[in-house]
Amino acid sequence: NHLKLRFHGRRSVMPRHPCDEIKEPLRKAILKQLGLS
Repeated sequence: NHLKLRFHGRRSVMPRHPCDEIKEPLRKAILKQLGLS
Protein backbone atom coordinates (compact mmCIF):
# COMPACT_ATOMS: atom_id res chain seq x y z
CA ASN A 1 0.00 0.00 0.00
CA HIS A 2 1.65 3.26 -1.12
CA LEU A 3 0.67 6.91 -1.29
CA LYS A 4 1.62 8.86 -4.42
CA LEU A 5 2.62 12.44 -3.63
CA ARG A 6 2.78 15.42 -6.01
CA PHE A 7 4.08 18.88 -5.22
CA HIS A 8 4.63 21.57 -7.86
CA GLY A 9 5.10 19.01 -10.64
CA ARG A 10 7.42 16.77 -8.62
CA ARG A 11 6.46 13.25 -7.56
CA SER A 12 7.35 10.79 -4.86
CA VAL A 13 5.91 7.58 -3.42
CA MET A 14 5.50 7.00 0.30
CA PRO A 15 4.75 3.63 1.90
CA ARG A 16 1.53 3.45 3.94
CA HIS A 17 1.98 0.90 6.71
CA PRO A 18 -0.17 1.90 9.70
CA CYS A 19 2.00 0.19 12.33
CA ASP A 20 5.35 1.54 11.06
CA GLU A 21 6.82 5.02 11.26
CA ILE A 22 8.79 6.41 8.34
CA LYS A 23 12.52 6.12 8.98
CA GLU A 24 14.59 9.31 8.82
CA PRO A 25 16.54 8.44 5.61
CA LEU A 26 13.27 7.75 3.76
CA ARG A 27 11.70 10.98 5.07
CA LYS A 28 14.70 12.97 3.83
CA ALA A 29 14.60 11.22 0.44
CA ILE A 30 10.90 12.01 -0.02
CA LEU A 31 11.45 15.67 0.88
CA LYS A 32 14.40 15.85 -1.53
CA GLN A 33 12.36 14.30 -4.36
CA LEU A 34 9.64 16.90 -3.75
CA GLY A 35 12.18 19.74 -3.61
CA LEU A 36 11.45 20.57 0.03
CA SER A 37 14.83 19.89 1.60
